[in-house]
Amino acid sequence: MDIHKFIENLKKYLRTTFNYEISNNAIRVYLDNEIYYDYAYLSRKLYLYERGNKSEIGYWSDIKNANLNFAMLLRNHFCGQLYDKVPNALEDCTSLESLSKILSKYFDKQYYSVGCLAEGKLSIVKDDNYTIWYSINGKKYMVVKDSDCEYIFTRFFNEIMYLEKLMNNLRDYEHIFGEEYIDDEVMELIEFLSRSQ
Repeated sequence: MDIHKFIENLKKYLRTTFNYEISNNAIRVYLDNEIYYDYAYLSRKLYLYERGNKSEIGYWSDIKNANLNFAMLLRNHFCGQLYDKVPNALEDCTSLESLSKILSKYFDKQYYSVGCLAEGKLSIVKDDNYTIWYSINGKKYMVVKDSDCEYIFTRFFNEIMYLEKLMNNLRDYEHIFGEEYIDDEVMELIEFLSRSQ
C-alpha cells in the first residue's frame, strides 16, 4: 500500500479530521501545536516530538505491523481514552464470585475468565495472591499479581475494558485496511500500546 492510500484509509479509520503533512515518505501528524508524531513510512520508525525534544517510540521489522501500531496509537489519541469509569461496586467486591457477577454486567465473556486460566482471554486466579494472566498460543503472560482485592479487581476490570476496545479497534482496522492479524501479532500490539499509554 502506498503512503497516500494509507492516509486515505487512516482518515476513515480515525473518523475525525487531523492535521498532517507528507514529506520524503514520512507522515507527520500533529497532536497540537507543540506535539506531533513523525512516522517514517518506509523505514518503519515512529518518533514523537514534544516541545522540540525528539524520541523514538517504535520500530517494526515489517510495514504491516508498523502501519497498524501507528494507526492504533492515533486512534487512541483522537478517539478518546480507552478507559471508562470503573463501577463503584468494585470497591466492596471481596471474592471472585462477586467479581464475576459485576463483570457479567459490563463485558462479553469472550474477553475474560474468572477463577481459571483460559486461552485467548484475560484470566484472574487466586492462589496465595490474586494473579491476572493473559494466555495466547499456549503461552502465559503475567499482567499483575497482588493480594489487595480492590486494586486487583479494578485492574482486572480496566484490563478487560482495554482488551475489548483494542480488539474492536483491531477489527475496524482489518476491515478498513484489508489486513488480518494472527495471535502473536496481536500480543505484540497489546504490549506496544500498553507501553505507549
